[in-house]
Amino acid sequence: MIRPYQMSTSDFDALAAGRGGPAALATLRSSQLSKTLLVLRHIVRRYGSDATAAATAVLSDAQDRDPALVTELLTEPWTGVWATRCLRYLEQGSRPSLTRQDESYVNALAATAAAGTGIDTDLPMTAPAGEIHLPGWGTVLLTGRRPTARVMVSIRSRRLTVTANGEVVVVPPAPGRSTDNWSPVRNLTAGSGTRRLRLELADLGPYRDCYRMTPADRLTTAEAADWGRLLDSAWRLLVRHAPERADELSAALRALVPLAATEGRPGLSATARDAFGALALTRPTTPATFAVTLVHEYQHAKLNALLDLVALHHKSDGTRYFAPWRPDPRPIGGFLHGVYAFLGVADMWRVLRAEPDLQPLAEQQFAHVREQLRVAIQALTGSAELTRDGQLFTAGLRTSVKALLTVPVPATATATARETVAREQENWHQAHA
Repeated sequence: MIRPYQMSTSDFDALAAGRGGPAALATLRSSQLSKTLLVLRHIVRRYGSDATAAATAVLSDAQDRDPALVTELLTEPWTGVWATRCLRYLEQGSRPSLTRQDESYVNALAATAAAGTGIDTDLPMTAPAGEIHLPGWGTVLLTGRRPTARVMVSIRSRRLTVTANGEVVVVPPAPGRSTDNWSPVRNLTAGSGTRRLRLELADLGPYRDCYRMTPADRLTTAEAADWGRLLDSAWRLLVRHAPERADELSAALRALVPLAATEGRPGLSATARDAFGALALTRPTTPATFAVTLVHEYQHAKLNALLDLVALHHKSDGTRYFAPWRPDPRPIGGFLHGVYAFLGVADMWRVLRAEPDLQPLAEQQFAHVREQLRVAIQALTGSAELTRDGQLFTAGLRTSVKALLTVPVPATATATARETVAREQENWHQAHA
């Protein structure tokens, strides 16, 4: 019998306060793994081919040999995107079947697991775009990038060899170096004291297109190094001023997706419901904005995972809310997400006031965002669309907002923030009367 996950009261309260802690994050991460396993079992039992079943058997064998390695593969953000995308596609079709790319991804997971655990096997795949992505390792680029349905991946003594239409590609040991037919996964590392962060710079792979924005093409070596320097500087700010936030990020954040630069729209960022542990963003302009963005989007990720376990609101009844950080009217789900995310933003600007070079900017941003939260939490508290758990969650948010409102801020900054938000609210009501 499969028992549903249950969030403990203490973990729920910690998340409602805008944080979480190790225990709560462990539950969220474990629940996401369970969801992926359930979807994988459903796919294989109802729709999988013989090849899919064989790949699943390899994964099972690898799990027996090295549970931690397989857990890492199955909790990759892109595995979650793949699993839920397959499920939605299959359930909508009158004669459901997996696409070649989707079916091959099971085999790709198995190939990576086999290579990592010393299983010798052969796994058939397809390459719809002339590419084969090996999760956690990289992408094989077939000559001419011609689509092919006849690919064999052979694993011997932890080495992978790809054969396609007479072409043979020997995959370098992970992570390896780039070649004409191999692009390895890039990882960024940041460190400050005993706190470390290691993230995939996801500039390749078939399932990073889940943000409704265009992901960047493969970055140059110099561009990747630039991201690494920015991340390291942002991480040092987090460790110095928000160590608990840093610990949260290092517990479950796995990947960054660079977004294509959009003229006139810097500072874009996004989180996808099914890609737990990943976020997408355009190149940050400063380490401070990078640090704030990491916390902002991670708040969304935590809430997404919590909503898989606990219903915080009913299906929208059509009510729309003024969210001071957006010009459009927001339904209850989006409004709740905004309050939760900007609670993290306000808290980050609060602590960044202690950084001498950032003090004036951080003071201004903190005053503005906490005033936005003061207005928003009033509307959220009065919403009839919240469930009982949603009311308890909102009570925790309200307590945290009240605490932010007691933080001493220069009177001029407070007055400016109130005038700005009041003007934004008046303009919003006129536009959406």
